[in-house]
Amino acid sequence: MKDEIYRYFLVGGIATAIGLMLDQLILCWLIGAIAIIFWQYNRFRLLYNWIDRPNKNPMPYTTGVISDIASRIDRLKKSSRQRKKRLQQYMSQFQRGASALPDALVILDGHGQIEWINDTAKRYLGIHWPGDIKRPIGNLIRNPDFTKLLSNVLLDESGLTPKQSTTEFPAPVGERLVLSTSIVPYANGLYLLIARDVTRLIDVNAIRKDFVANVSHELKTPLTVFKGYVEVLQDNKDLDEQSMHALSVMHEHSNRMHAIIEDLLFLSKLEHEPEPTGTAPVLVSELIAEIHQVAQAVSGDQKHLFKFELNPNLMIEGSVDELRSAFTNLIINAVKYTPAGELIKVHWYHNKSGGHLEIIDTGPGIPERHLSRLTERFYRADADRSRDKGGTGLGLAIVKHELQRHQATLTIESELQVGSTFRCSFPESRIREIQPNTSKLKA
Repeated sequence: MKDEIYRYFLVGGIATAIGLMLDQLILCWLIGAIAIIFWQYNRFRLLYNWIDRPNKNPMPYTTGVISDIASRIDRLKKSSRQRKKRLQQYMSQFQRGASALPDALVILDGHGQIEWINDTAKRYLGIHWPGDIKRPIGNLIRNPDFTKLLSNVLLDESGLTPKQSTTEFPAPVGERLVLSTSIVPYANGLYLLIARDVTRLIDVNAIRKDFVANVSHELKTPLTVFKGYVEVLQDNKDLDEQSMHALSVMHEHSNRMHAIIEDLLFLSKLEHEPEPTGTAPVLVSELIAEIHQVAQAVSGDQKHLFKFELNPNLMIEGSVDELRSAFTNLIINAVKYTPAGELIKVHWYHNKSGGHLEIIDTGPGIPERHLSRLTERFYRADADRSRDKGGTGLGLAIVKHELQRHQATLTIESELQVGSTFRCSFPESRIREIQPNTSKLKA
């Protein structure tokens, strides 16, 4: 920079000296300025040609600011080439790794158009590369469940993964495949679709369900015969006390086994029929009133206190038998695990997300590590205590399936030494409301 200034002063000094000698000072200054401008223009032209076509034009070797600019640009270009090379290596490694994955991967833009796929996506989803690039994936996968999932994700503006972020549907290719598909947002306005082959898992689960149903059916008849003989023997007054005690224990355990088999058969029926039949608007306040009488009988001498906060006009479109079964199960559980004389609350209300039934007890509470598994078959937070209460270990599993058949969810919250809350949440599409002073239903 200093050399550049010295050069300007030198040209100016020479122009001034010549101008004074010739008595043409302004003209000499003008000629000197034009010379400097032409010289700088020539240097910038060389710099521009090198930047525009670096392969055909050499880097300009000069001094001053132009030299500094050229040197900095050259360093930036070298650094950029190195970064580009590293990025290409990373991209190549990513593509090789993604292609080796057993799951199908598809990158979508904010409009659901295909940006990139791996090799598995070609086999599972029938997408052709690069022929289908920029095509809307909804035009290639025409499945109602997938279309709903895609719409939910693309229309969600919260930046968080929507509640329904996974669905299962038959693969669009000719093979007998079932895909579990998720769509998650990542980067800026991009989404990653992941499709996994779950055909074997579904087949194994179907085999398990059939096995449980078949075994339960096979056990039911001999167990009924066994129970009958035990009851006949109990009527024999000639047996000694030890034999009567043994028969009493046998009768108790056979009753428990019979209850387990009945629950397994009922659970198997729920699993094989995804939708309830014979649905109608069910007035929840009346249903809870019926269950209250049963709960009082179960409570007996324990004399639990009940507090009801029920919307009298709110109804559920569903199966009255299944809703009665689910609500009874939850309320009777609250009776069993709430100390004598303590309070049990039942709250039925409506908000913008749908209808909600809450059963709140004041029992011992459930450790947090157990909450996520309570609806599994035969899972018990306290096995000994559950058996003492006469449970089969299938009650909450049945409740979960009955609610799922109504597109509802079961949420469990608990605090030790305070109590537990079991919340059944029904979608708005299942809620009906009686208009005050009329007999008409509002959907």
